[in-house]
Amino acid sequence: MKQFFVLIIFCFPLYLLAQNNEETGYSDTIRVHDPEHYNIEHLKIYSVTGKIARSGDLLNGKKEGIWREYYENGFLSRVLLYHEDVLNGITLMFQTSGMLMREADFSRGKLNGILHEYTDNYLSLEENYINGVLNGWRRVYKNSVIAEEGGWKMGKRDSINRWYYEDGKESVEYNYTNGMIEGASKSFFESGQLKAEGTFRNNYEEGLWKEYLESGKENSEGLYKAGKKNGKWKIFNEDGRLQKMIEYLDGKVVKETAVKK
Repeated sequence: MKQFFVLIIFCFPLYLLAQNNEETGYSDTIRVHDPEHYNIEHLKIYSVTGKIARSGDLLNGKKEGIWREYYENGFLSRVLLYHEDVLNGITLMFQTSGMLMREADFSRGKLNGILHEYTDNYLSLEENYINGVLNGWRRVYKNSVIAEEGGWKMGKRDSINRWYYEDGKESVEYNYTNGMIEGASKSFFESGQLKAEGTFRNNYEEGLWKEYLESGKENSEGLYKAGKKNGKWKIFNEDGRLQKMIEYLDGKVVKETAVKK
């Protein structure tokens, strides 16, 4: 049978033993040395209330392998994988109820791969990371229904991004380049009918835009400049006939002319 040398240290500051510790008090720490592996220590760290707070191994004084953190109620808070004191591998975070809250993959201390977050046991967020930076497709869910999705590149929105109504129907669609809205855009009524369409430049509406009634008939069309209506806009009635012309300057109405029937 293996024999262990146990050293009990009372009132040892937690911040000397664990990264990212938010406690300012003291606790008891139990170190167990394996005589067959002199460079390995098995640690159990207790809170000031006497409950286990953390447990894991040190290899040559650095965190190695699986570390576990606990809530005061004894449930797991986090399961972490370390290599040479740096996060490396799958990490899991749990709610105080024990339900999974987050799972992520780390490589050399940085997020790599797909990250999942959960709310009340339902998926709420899905992201992809490369070397600690958000890259790839990202999805946000609300009550198990998709609320937002889109491409990201180097931590910024890139390519198509879409937002959705609570029932999962598309609300708006933007195209992004390096975090800026660029190119064609569409918005929709909750019925799914097209509401407006046009183009963006540097995050602002630019050029020809068309707006529609929920019936599908065109309601208005005209030009935007740097996000403001400019020039003559055509306004149509519900049967599709031209009703009036409105002239804008920097978003303000300067002239309105009714069209004779």
